[in-house]
Amino acid sequence: MALQFSHSSVMDSMGEGAFCQSFYGAWRSHDDCIRAVAKLEHNSTLAQYTIDGSGAHVLPFYVESGQSERPLPMDLTDPRRGNCMVQAEVAGPRNPRELDIVPDEIRNMANRVLKTCVEGKDTSGGFTTSDMTALKAWVISAETDLSNYYPTHTSFMTVSLSNVVSDWLSPGNFDPIIPQLLAKTEFAASSKVPGASPLSIELRRRANRFLRQQVEMDPRGQRIPWWGNPTSDSIRGGDGTPSLIRVGGNNGTKYNMSQLKAII
Repeated sequence: MALQFSHSSVMDSMGEGAFCQSFYGAWRSHDDCIRAVAKLEHNSTLAQYTIDGSGAHVLPFYVESGQSERPLPMDLTDPRRGNCMVQAEVAGPRNPRELDIVPDEIRNMANRVLKTCVEGKDTSGGFTTSDMTALKAWVISAETDLSNYYPTHTSFMTVSLSNVVSDWLSPGNFDPIIPQLLAKTEFAASSKVPGASPLSIELRRRANRFLRQQVEMDPRGQRIPWWGNPTSDSIRGGDGTPSLIRVGGNNGTKYNMSQLKAII
């Protein structure tokens, strides 16, 4: 059975929108990205996409909108000119073989990045995700062991706008903001149970694990997935939460936890 991302799960969970970061791209004009997004398929009917494995992909392939076969990951750009690429991918340690989604939702996600990032105050590239509720519910479950296989239903989709590159950016796998969001989910869950309980201690331990993994990640450098086993030291503050984390390596963007509230 194919995994299905519904209209409500994609759009209602977006909060404030996309993650805008300059290392995904920067443009003097918005036109390249407007043309690239315009090439995405217009279709309001549920369609099935075939997922080509999981994790990183080395070389991009280009597909025309409206074709009968719909592969993921996919990327689109204006073949005539321009330096803006739309990439759509399914992220997570274990991906399903097929995904059912309305193509217009992918287009909506791309437009969200276009409006928020490219045409926003930062005039940068960035990405957005589909609903991550299933993943967040799994990582805070008392029965979960983060060292075990993640179930395929915890997968989620990302759509990014970037400069044209010769590889898959895979922000849902390699951008450090993802483990930081998961860490905040763990801390929030731990605050709802007694502080000395085994579950609260375990949830804080998981949060710390995600944050340790986050500091080792760089989406354009050391491409380490967020679900790996971290090797760095603990970075928790005295209250058990990080005060300020640099996302995206040395050239990344700094976020604090209050900035993430709207998108969790």
